[in-house]
Amino acid sequence: SPQLALNIAVEIGHRSHPSCPIGSQKDVSQVRTYLHKPRSLFVADFVGSANLIKGRPAGHGVFEAEGGVTLRITAPHAATGRETEVAVRTAYIDLEPRAGDNHLSGTVRQRMFHGDFVQYIVECVCGRLIVRRPPTNLLDEGAAVTLSFSAEHAVLLEG
Repeated sequence: SPQLALNIAVEIGHRSHPSCPIGSQKDVSQVRTYLHKPRSLFVADFVGSANLIKGRPAGHGVFEAEGGVTLRITAPHAATGRETEVAVRTAYIDLEPRAGDNHLSGTVRQRMFHGDFVQYIVECVCGRLIVRRPPTNLLDEGAAVTLSFSAEHAVLLEG
């Protein structure tokens, strides 16, 4: 879960920097930055669960994904044009359209129950994306959905 990953990352940070007091505001804000705006594939994958969408930058705050879809994104670093992936955390994707967000049409290919959340594998033009949602308003396999996520949660990874 993102919270467990956050706790592990804080512990790793404390072991790496013993001079920082445990639970300091600096540590917590730094770890939140890693969780919400990872700069690299390693951090995106290690701290939480993220989908990687391949493509290329197409201007400030714009990413042209494979399959011809244009996404609005956030870049936590100065983009160089060599970047090839955007990370979107599995928990930050909704299964219905929200105004102002990126939208991708898709089909639920698999639904798996994991206790306090349901994991959906959704096939869309960008490939297969994982979506984790609370176990309410369940969708059947084969259901047509519109994936929705904000530009804030579509993070350009360093190339």
